[in-house]
Amino acid sequence: MTSEDYFDLRAYAGLLAGSWRLILSTTVLGALLATGLSIRQPALFEATAVIVASRPLYAWQFDPRIGTSTDIKTVYAAYPELAVSDGLLRDLIDQLQPPSQARSITELRKMLRARLSTDQSSLQLTARSRDAKEAVRIANLWAELFVARFSPAGSDQIEQLARERDEAKARLAEAEQTQIDLAGRNATPVLEAKLSSARQDLADCLTERRALERLQASADELHTRLVSQPANTEPGMEDRWALLMLLAESYRLYVSSPGAAQVQPSGEPGLPDIGYPQPTSPVQLEVSGELLPAAKTTSSLIASLDRLQETIRARMRLVDSRSEALEPQILVLQRELEEARTQVENVERARSLAESTYTALAQKVEELRVAEHDAGEQVRLTRQAAEAKRAGLAAAPSAAVGGAFGFLVGLFAALTVAWWRAGAAVPPASAPA
Repeated sequence: MTSEDYFDLRAYAGLLAGSWRLILSTTVLGALLATGLSIRQPALFEATAVIVASRPLYAWQFDPRIGTSTDIKTVYAAYPELAVSDGLLRDLIDQLQPPSQARSITELRKMLRARLSTDQSSLQLTARSRDAKEAVRIANLWAELFVARFSPAGSDQIEQLARERDEAKARLAEAEQTQIDLAGRNATPVLEAKLSSARQDLADCLTERRALERLQASADELHTRLVSQPANTEPGMEDRWALLMLLAESYRLYVSSPGAAQVQPSGEPGLPDIGYPQPTSPVQLEVSGELLPAAKTTSSLIASLDRLQETIRARMRLVDSRSEALEPQILVLQRELEEARTQVENVERARSLAESTYTALAQKVEELRVAEHDAGEQVRLTRQAAEAKRAGLAAAPSAAVGGAFGFLVGLFAALTVAWWRAGAAVPPASAPA
């Protein structure tokens, strides 16, 4: 390793030792200048008031629908910003008597400082002023206004919620009266009964229609069998009983049909009379030899069957007309019933909402009243500013800072002078021959 690969610090130490007068002079000069500036600087005083927001002893929660936050750390995080908010500073300017030197919120904010303690357990409000008494006065009034504005569960909040509770109670009474009035004119049960009756009538018509269709099919089958036989021959006992069973089934459907006592098949225009008796209770069907007096030949049996088929067709037309009349009635009843149910549901929903709102507000008011007596939850001024302290640097610390700065300036000056002398001592290079 050659001498060009390293440098010797002893040369620099010797250089600095040779310039000790320069370094010492700049150090002393810097200390004197800093001390002089500190002495001539106008006095600035600061006063500090301390505020503590403690955690509540109990977490009162009567109703979960209106929650209460007990996270004190979240509250602390917002306190420094709240302390210098425009509203609070405006109140501070208005209540300072005699008025402060600060005439605007911007000027006053420069004089104030709000910060949390290291463990975030308290809020420190510091006010600065050239007058010590004014600094104390501003700090204490600032702290009092902060406590008054941001104390939790204050009486104002309880009064506001109590007014809202009374309004909710009035709305609940109105909703209950509306529900009582609606009960006197509620047509829902009547409409339900009418709709149920109309639906049952329609179902009976459809059931009778299917039974008549089956009866018509059986009559057609018997008619086909009789037509295939000679007209002047005596019909068999099987065919006689088949016609008798068809007549009995037709009469059974007639007496079991709604409105049978009011409308006789023979009373319908063009409806053949096959000798139905008036339906009575109990219904009795007497079978005698006169039931088929003219059924001595197949042709007479066919004629009786034709009259029965015509009666069945007329009855089917009557059933169809009754079904067509019932369908629009059912639709109208359904609409009226749905409107009545909707009206009832709206009234019940309004009453339920009014009751829920009233109970939630009433329980919240009671919760706040109980919490108001809980001494654990409060924002309180724990220490007022009693006296102000000088905010500027003292003479001794100012001298130390100035001396250190002067020492660095002297050191830089010594190195600069040495570098300049070393460059001047090197002879210039001779020109080539």
